Amino acid sequence: MLPRPGIEVSEESARRLAVTNQSLAGKSPRRPGAEQILQVVRDIGCLQLDPNSAVAPSHQTVLWSRLGRYKLSDLDRLLWRDRKLFRILGAPGVDRPD
Repeated sequence: MLPRPGIEVSEESARRLAVTNQSLAGKSPRRPGAEQILQVVRDIGCLQLDPNSAVAPSHQTVLWSRLGRYKLSDLDRLLWRDRKLFRILGAPGVDRPD
């Protein structure tokens, strides 16, 4: 059996990579708009829409944790008018970038 190719990284580097790739590192944009929302969803792969909330619906808190204050109207426009995000059939509440 052949060894699988790969690289070795420290646990710290792996953690930093994971945090960075989830858009959780660095400064939040000053005035995030639709393009930044769309980029976050592209970075994380999908955004689960969940109408249940303790503080706010999960899709709003996911974006807020990565962008800071953003306009809900920008997210709504991406979902419903521009259709840059869409629902996957068979996966209720999951929206993905086009």
